[in-house]
Order: sequence, then structure tokens, then C-alpha cells
Amino acid sequence: MSSLLNNRVWFRTLAVAIGACAAAGLGELVYRITRASGLGPTTNSSYVQFDEDLGWSYRPNVRARHQTAEFDVAIDIHSRGFRGPEWPKDSERPRILVLGDSYAFGWGVDFEQSFSGLLQAAHPEWDVRNAAVAGYGADQELLVLRRLRESLRPAAVVCNFCDNDLWESSADEAYGRSKPQFVLLRGDLALRASHVDSSWLQENSMLYAAIQKQAWQSRFEVAKRDRASEWQMVERLYCAMRDELQGVPFVLVSEEPQWSAFALRERGVAHVDVREALGSACVPTRFALDGHWNAAGHAAVAARLGGELTSVLTAQSK
Repeated sequence: MSSLLNNRVWFRTLAVAIGACAAAGLGELVYRITRASGLGPTTNSSYVQFDEDLGWSYRPNVRARHQTAEFDVAIDIHSRGFRGPEWPKDSERPRILVLGDSYAFGWGVDFEQSFSGLLQAAHPEWDVRNAAVAGYGADQELLVLRRLRESLRPAAVVCNFCDNDLWESSADEAYGRSKPQFVLLRGDLALRASHVDSSWLQENSMLYAAIQKQAWQSRFEVAKRDRASEWQMVERLYCAMRDELQGVPFVLVSEEPQWSAFALRERGVAHVDVREALGSACVPTRFALDGHWNAAGHAAVAARLGGELTSVLTAQSK
């Protein structure tokens, strides 16, 4: 009798476990079918992967789509793990390395409509390489620069700033994902941990990643911020990028006028303020709901940036 009862308990437990797994699997399937194409570029595991040094990066050689009420665009990740066409293996043209987050990535527009794509089309004499990753702060951008500088040997580096960089660059978590974090020790930058952690669920379940992101969002909304410290950290990170380049021009692109004063103070840093270029356009330059630059916005930024880069590279060659 006791054995029979034990068998019944075991079978019921097994049935509950199988049912829970089936429900979770069904939920994941439904979520992927109904939501995957609209997931943000830190949540979509079809092309976002864990990176122990950077927090997350892109899976090489992957094609996906982003579809929202405002846009429907292809996302092509090349073999080096960044958006856009393959980087030429042998190129004698001056290389322009672009760093940044979703704005430089070209969120919401086809790559050819992004300011990187437009710069390349307008200046075939350059080799423009976009290494922007959505959600990155200045800290992750510094680490990308360290990873790529020696092999790419850029003639100039463009880094796009947006307001999110302030809190991102002072955090050890963003968008539900762990990330590297620098701290200031006696005035010097120090990487708190050389590697970050993740889980199998985080990397394989879109539903779980979305839940994690929502939980992070709730914590973030009530967290206290020290904007003065955030500004100090981003400034130090940009100085570290400038120093890493050893005289190669470092060009900041932003809508924040404070960086103009920073560029005047810091030798080797140029600032391209794109507020006027965006504001003087005859058509809207942002998506009404999403807020990122639309194709017209990227065109305005590319035109303004192209002129500055021409001047910088000409001065560098003299």
C-alpha cells in the first residue's frame, strides 16, 4: 500500500513538473511568435549574446528584423559581430571607427540610412566601420575600443553620446543584464570586475530576458542618482578613450552642449554639436513614439559630422 502511494505521489510530481515545463515552453513559443520582432536590442536573444567582458554583444553572421508601429527594418550582423556589411579585409583607406549605443547602431532605420552608412556613401575615400552596440555606455565603448584599436588602427574615432550614457556608465546592470563597471580609485579608473555573469535562461529565453528587464526597470525607476558623479565618470571614460588613441582624433557627437566646453578643456577631443542640424531640418528628425533619430535625423547628423571629420583628417595629415 505504501509503495502504491509513493508511486502515485511520484507520478503526480512528475506530471506537475512536465506540465510546468510544457506551460513554460508554450509561453516562450507564444512570446517569440508574437513579440520577438519588436524586442529591443538588449533583449532579443536571436542576435544578442552574453559577453563576459562587455556584458552583451552580437552574434556573428545573424539576420533579424525589428518591427514596430513606426518602422520595419533588417538587422544584419556581420562576421565581426557588428551591424552592417562585412568590413574589408584589406583597405588602405583611412578608417573611421564609430562607437556608441542605439543611436549610432541605427535603431529604427536600415543600416544604409544610419549616419555611419551615409558617411560611407558620401565619402568612399574613407573606410567607415560601425562598432556601436545598443545599450552600451561609455565604459563598454572604452572596452570595445581597447579590443579593436590595435587591429583596426583607426585614423579617427567617432563616439556618439546620449543622456542614457550618464547612468549606464556608472552601473553594473542595465536593461536586466549584468555589465562591467569602472570605479574611481584615488582619481584613477579601475575596472571593478574583469568578467560578468549570466545564466542559461537569460541567454536562451526571450520571455525570461523580458521579465528580467522589466524587474530591472522597476528597480531603476526608484533608484537614487548622483548626476554630478555620473558626469565625472563619463568625462574620465572619454579621457581614457582619448589617451588610448595616442594622438588619433577623438570626435564626440551629441546634442549636449556641455561637451563643447569639455572639448575645449581636453586636448585631442573634438565635439560635434548636432542640435542645430537636427533642429533646422524641414521634416521631423525623430520617430514620434520611439524618440530615436529617423532617416532624416541620421542624414542631418551625417552631413554635420562629415564636414567635421574632413577638417579633422585634413589637419591630421599636415
